Amino acid sequence: MTGTCPIPAPAPSPDWRAYAAEIREAVLLKEAARASSRSASQPDDHRADAPRTVSNATPLPLPSLNLRQELLILGLAATLGSRQRLPAELDRGAITILTGLRSELIRDLARLLQLALPEGFCIAKGERDRQQPGTVTVIAPESSLNLRGREELQRNLTAALSSRALVILVLPDEAEVHEILGRQHPPVLPFRLFEGEIIAELLARLHPGTEAAVLREQLPADDQLKEVSMLSLMLALRADSAEGAITLLQQPHRQPTPLQVLEERWGGQRITTVRPEPGAIPLAELAGLDEARDIAVGITEDLRSWAAGTLDWRDVHRGLLIAGPPGCGKTELARAMAREPGIHLEAGSYATWQAAGHLGLMLEAMRESFRRAAAQAPSVLFIDEIDSFGSRVGGRTSRNESYEEKVIGGLLELLDGIGGRQGVVVSTAVQNPATRRGKIRPGGGDRHHGARAH
Repeated sequence: MTGTCPIPAPAPSPDWRAYAAEIREAVLLKEAARASSRSASQPDDHRADAPRTVSNATPLPLPSLNLRQELLILGLAATLGSRQRLPAELDRGAITILTGLRSELIRDLARLLQLALPEGFCIAKGERDRQQPGTVTVIAPESSLNLRGREELQRNLTAALSSRALVILVLPDEAEVHEILGRQHPPVLPFRLFEGEIIAELLARLHPGTEAAVLREQLPADDQLKEVSMLSLMLALRADSAEGAITLLQQPHRQPTPLQVLEERWGGQRITTVRPEPGAIPLAELAGLDEARDIAVGITEDLRSWAAGTLDWRDVHRGLLIAGPPGCGKTELARAMAREPGIHLEAGSYATWQAAGHLGLMLEAMRESFRRAAAQAPSVLFIDEIDSFGSRVGGRTSRNESYEEKVIGGLLELLDGIGGRQGVVVSTAVQNPATRRGKIRPGGGDRHHGARAH
């Protein structure tokens, strides 16, 4: 056909696999240089004055990368897309945020970033470096982002942003960006790692003769792969064949929480979720609780208003301490609150959470109860016999003092942490607060000040 101009084909987008090959080559060169340096620094003989024959030395074997390095290289290249994308991201907002990376991989990624930067960029090693053009500050928290950890992260980030250096912030998958930077934050790049495209590419590299595209069709969906633990993935990658690895990855690998382990041990019964009892007495009709009942009614009304979007969370009273002798109705009041329409109830106690195992498992069991409550918000989380947690003040002689402090600190973080536990009201029971000086008292909101039922 004459008189027409052919429409040019769109320019192909850079292949992240080629970028991964560049990063991999840079890592191998660095490892080879490090091995050569170590070899040159060692004497050829035990004598200090022995001559060195470097030129006739046996050539060093080529270094190889471990599976974690191979996986991270592929994930980083797929996340950034090309070596040219990073300067554009950095120039656009002077800070780039990588999110969704598992905590155990953050240190490895921070080391890898230097080799993924474009030419002319380097990682700042100190405050003086940050004042030079082309430097990048990498902030990658390796410790848990509890309240103290987040405050430290915010201080480090503030100091980095005050300099001329561009900033890359790496956040673990459990951290929410808005909790660190607020609602208005710079661009975010979700880190691609536990995806079929990435794992298929790694399997094809490990098993020559296989094709990544074919392997990808056999792997589970990405949402299933995201539930695979690092341990399960490493075991699968050690299989004798790509087919064997895929078979292992097709099995469910979500690691159970401490509470789920306990529930399985106790016959599959949910030990924290409390089901409403049909035909039970409504909250407004409970007798003998007076002020406690009225406050509980107000809290459930506030929770429903919050869920409907007509009441701000800061105006909801977020805690209720119910005090009284055994059998006075403390637990029944919490159950009655959960019987109100649209309200969910979770329950826990020191004994229940401690049954999960050692300190780490106990803290995780507490966090799981709060997570369940938040997932079903609006919720009431009832903590029975909260005075069992002990005291952080007073003349303690317990040999388990450090253990108790960590448990109390963990609970306080969940009660008043930076996350705010929106949608979850904590109700606790104690027998006699007058003799429990220094015990934990959950706080309240702007309404129903000082609510405490005796």
